[in-house]
Amino acid sequence: MTALETILIIAGILHFGLLITGSIASRLFTLRDFAPLILRVNLMHCVFVFWITMITAVVTMLLSACPLSASPFARLMCAMIAVAWLIRCLDGFTRFENVAYSTTTTVTSYLFVIIYFTAAFAPTGGAL
Repeated sequence: MTALETILIIAGILHFGLLITGSIASRLFTLRDFAPLILRVNLMHCVFVFWITMITAVVTMLLSACPLSASPFARLMCAMIAVAWLIRCLDGFTRFENVAYSTTTTVTSYLFVIIYFTAAFAPTGGAL
């Protein structure tokens, strides 16, 4: 197992950590004062984010060796995940008022950007 494979597995574990953080942070917000439509939209957004994060975690952990094989598809997927987390980093600076939640997810997001861009552009074999 190469160093990059190990780092990708750690990134998958960190995704599960974000799911736990998100479930704790969701208790901080009171949504009872909003209209039912806004509640439904927020619920659908949370479910979508949950499943995308879960799928990313599982795929990262189970297929951590794929980007190292120089497969264009695997490297493109890593680059797309990195870009998605980069957008999330930029969003973290502008939208969240809860500083503890924002700091945790933004720092983790930067780690994901670095890890997935490294996986996308690493030489074959996973040497860092």
